[in-house]
Amino acid sequence: MKSIISILESARRNNSGATLKNWETVKYPAGFQYSKTENGETNVTADIREAAAMVEALKGTCGIWFDKGLFYIETSFWTSSRDFAVNVGKMYHQKSVYDWENDTYINL
Repeated sequence: MKSIISILESARRNNSGATLKNWETVKYPAGFQYSKTENGETNVTADIREAAAMVEALKGTCGIWFDKGLFYIETSFWTSSRDFAVNVGKMYHQKSVYDWENDTYINL
């Protein structure tokens, strides 16, 4: 198991993210990752140790991404339905949902 700090360092270095389930990085061959967290409820920090504490608080099951100097940590969910992920993402004012098959973000 990679340490949470290693995963966060990789996200920062590559300006990317990761999905964790029970402390393990997961990748799906297809489907979409979305969050039902309001923007104001998303855990955001520039500090890597604070980000690790946020992952701890979510018990190692969450989405992590790094953008413009900040870590974003929140509960995320998988679905096979693009429409469902996009609709929920819009309803909760998310910036994007993740398309696993195409390894890209769908901007909302």
